[in-house]
Amino acid sequence: KLAFYTDSVIKDAVEDAKAQLGEKGRIVVRASGTEPVLRVMVEHEDLQAAEQTAEQVSSVIRRRLENK
Repeated sequence: KLAFYTDSVIKDAVEDAKAQLGEKGRIVVRASGTEPVLRVMVEHEDLQAAEQTAEQVSSVIRRRLENK
């Protein structure tokens, strides 16, 4: 689960999401301290934008870490 910290594709996806959300939202991606999972948390004033951003970043993470 910690491979996401060094994966440049995942880092780029998170940075792109931050840029898309702008001043109206934020994203936090972190490893769970108690489970073998990553948590993707997105806040935005527009719920649809938050959900779409979370799904985009989660999809990149799943693809990149599927076989690691």
